[in-house]
This record gives sequence, structure tokens and C-alpha cells, in this order.
Amino acid sequence: MKGEVSGDGDFQILGQFEGEITLSGTVHVGEGAVVDANIFATAIVIGGTVRGNLSASTQVEILPTGVLTGSLKSGSLTAA
Repeated sequence: MKGEVSGDGDFQILGQFEGEITLSGTVHVGEGAVVDANIFATAIVIGGTVRGNLSASTQVEILPTGVLTGSLKSGSLTAA
């Protein structure tokens, strides 16, 4: 999927996404997912591969299967 996603609430990506995500909720990138996007959200959980710039107002969590290539701005970072 390509495009821009914005709004309130949570968003889960289980496949491929390219574009930009702006949410007042949690963005969860599932294991095996591939995301080429800038992500702006309250919280971000990475279980797949993310290439882009991340900005989370509360926390970013990178799970053991997660890979991040890009810049990161967050109040808190947890990485396995």
C-alpha cells in the first residue's frame, strides 16, 4: 500500500507500506512487515523493518525482530 495515513487511533501494519503516517495513537509494525515511511505518532512499536524518520511523543519500542534505518525522536526508547 502507498499513500498517507492520518487521524486518531491505532494503526497496525502487517504487510508493505510506503508513504507517511501521522496518528494520535500507536503505530505497530508487525513482524515481517516492511515500511518505507516517516511516522509521527504517540507511540511506535517496531517488529518488522522500518526505513524512515520516526517521531513519537511518548515511546518507541524496537522488538527483537525489529530493524530501524533512519532518525528517531522520542520521549523514551526501548530496544531488544
